[in-house]
Amino acid sequence: MQRFFISLLLVLSLTFSLLSQETKNTANGSQHKLKSNTELCKATYQAKQDTGYVFIFASGEHGTPGYRTFFKQSKKDIFPPEFSFWHIKPEKIVIQVPTSFSDSTKFRSKNPVKSVTVYDATGRHVVKVQ
Repeated sequence: MQRFFISLLLVLSLTFSLLSQETKNTANGSQHKLKSNTELCKATYQAKQDTGYVFIFASGEHGTPGYRTFFKQSKKDIFPPEFSFWHIKPEKIVIQVPTSFSDSTKFRSKNPVKSVTVYDATGRHVVKVQ
């Protein structure tokens, strides 16, 4: 019986070790080495062009505080660039209180841009640039 529990503990520790170094696929097909507590986020998006830049804004709500959000630009060599939107889940136990978030990114553009593409947990979003 003791051997069984030792074997079970070894299998579980190996599984958790592999999960913490898992490679995740983004919705647009590129791969990034991410911690297991990093995943695509869900948000609403707006975009605006001003003074030689295109700004992309994300806003939404998480069920708890402590999430960190960020945009990641695709490695695809296209213009306008595509982005994915991610969050890092809190590593510790946190209070269950809905918490709003907002984040933004930008890229340079001398020419008018009609729309930008953002991938998140719900899929592909084509965001009209205002």
